[in-house]
Amino acid sequence: MSTTVALISDCRQPGHYVAFDSADIIREWPTPGSLHLPGLFSLHVQHTPQKTMFSVPRDPSNILAGFREISYSVANNAVNHLISWLQRSILPACSPPNGSPTVIAYTGPKDVRYPLLALACAKLEIALLLPSPEFVIAAQAHLVRTTSCTAFLYGSSGLLANAYAVADSTLDLKLNVIEAPELDVILSPELAPNFTWDKPMDEVRDQAWIIVHTSGTTGLPKPIRYTHYYMLGFQLGDIMPEVKGGEGLGESVVKGGRWYSPIPTLHMVGLSLSLSFPILFSGVAVFGPPQPTTTSDQIVQTLQYGKCQAIAAVPLHIDALARDPKGLEVLRKLDVVAFAGAPLSRPTAEKLTPHTRVISLIGSTEAGKYNLRYANNEEDWEYHTFYPSNGFVLERISSPTTTAMPENGNKDEELFELVIKRDPGLDRWQQIFWVYPHLQEFRTGDLWVRHPSGRDAWKVVGRTDDLIIFAHGTKMNAAMVEGTFRQCEGVSGVVVGGKGRERPFLLVEWESASVADEEKMRILEIWIDRVNKGCAEMAKFRKELVVFANMDKKLVRNVKGGVARKASEMIYAKEIEELYHRKLGPTVLDCNAKSTT
Repeated sequence: MSTTVALISDCRQPGHYVAFDSADIIREWPTPGSLHLPGLFSLHVQHTPQKTMFSVPRDPSNILAGFREISYSVANNAVNHLISWLQRSILPACSPPNGSPTVIAYTGPKDVRYPLLALACAKLEIALLLPSPEFVIAAQAHLVRTTSCTAFLYGSSGLLANAYAVADSTLDLKLNVIEAPELDVILSPELAPNFTWDKPMDEVRDQAWIIVHTSGTTGLPKPIRYTHYYMLGFQLGDIMPEVKGGEGLGESVVKGGRWYSPIPTLHMVGLSLSLSFPILFSGVAVFGPPQPTTTSDQIVQTLQYGKCQAIAAVPLHIDALARDPKGLEVLRKLDVVAFAGAPLSRPTAEKLTPHTRVISLIGSTEAGKYNLRYANNEEDWEYHTFYPSNGFVLERISSPTTTAMPENGNKDEELFELVIKRDPGLDRWQQIFWVYPHLQEFRTGDLWVRHPSGRDAWKVVGRTDDLIIFAHGTKMNAAMVEGTFRQCEGVSGVVVGGKGRERPFLLVEWESASVADEEKMRILEIWIDRVNKGCAEMAKFRKELVVFANMDKKLVRNVKGGVARKASEMIYAKEIEELYHRKLGPTVLDCNAKSTT
């Protein structure tokens, strides 16, 4: 294949070039870290304008109608449309009077407006706050206040009330509530005035661009400011000195592929797949239905009709797909199945690993993606090796603990917490200390176990918050147990708890309201027996400590769609307490209170 080399004058660094070929994949870039994402986006627009950047449903309500391919040229015109709109409608009324940076918030459907608006804000040097509309109003108002946000944009009529409720909770800020342009308007073929932004990296390296937030499970969510340099984390990870050619995540997994993720675009994983992956690795971001919740059927349709080669999803979605024959067939045809947010159950992985590559996208909102060496064999799919340039240390936090995984029998495992130790020589790979510059170490809260062989390979099994210590001192990893119960047919959500008590409780949400309680217990009994085989005698589950969640009070979900354990336990606190006192049998309670998280 012949290759044409063109010098790029706007890189601001002599000798930097881009090579591109007939496949419209840019092969070589300016030195990693020397040019920001908006600049790299401009390189695509200049040299591969007809290459597809996004693929979106022609009819958001009917995936079967097919997909529309959006090229870099069309995406650039959409960004210019948004810039013109922001200059007319936002900046005159929303720029802070003291000359400080402008911060605006946006909540909308899961569509391509998120990455397009992010690029438009970058070129106008506006910081874009992405609050979750699933949060209570007080949490969203807290984010608006702590970031000095001046405008709240909403992307659909269904989010209008939410936006005004946030404004009413921050009256002293005089928050402007404005409807964002419809997608058809942004993607209009009418040429918008071209806006050039060519500031070198040195000038904007530490400038806040996108503001995300923590989950808020232990209190109010914290805003996390992603700078232009932070947003290059995926690119920087591939140039660690220990990373062999083609071994990094971008080169070995992401490059050139068509990726889809049902994870919300405002989350780190969804944002990376829709913005960073296409620009850095010449991939295509495929968008599915824009609704907040996505069904298994919709995921299957998006993967098929969007011609996807890879998916990134929470284990909840992957488990559901793997239980369905059609979903399993579609997953097995993909090049990559990536999971994020929690460990994937072994039964699900065993259905997939003979047919496709299964990997975990591990990281955190604050620390970004962890740079890991991924195993290439079926047996060790869940184990990873850490590159020394991460500055990671695994610290033992407990003596062997019951893991309650049925395939482990009653085997105990030592648990280790991943800690990041600050090293000035590793600054480019330790994003956590860009977020928290006052820290010398950061405890991630991630729990890991060593490979059974004793070699230097590690599996993530949950978080320190997942560790339950019973009254008699026996320990249980709730995340691992919940992962097993999620395999039960008909179950849509599980919470395991019992800290400080003699026995664990089980809070189970069923997919369908039509299933009788007796039938639920009959199905669940098999899984209780299976889990109990891996539990210490004093930590075994009992049927009388099972609560079936009422359909009128569903378990609380986090931004990624997974069950928020603490919040869910709180809304069922009274029922759980009664259960321990009564122990009369599985309880279904008529609860009128709604989830407020």
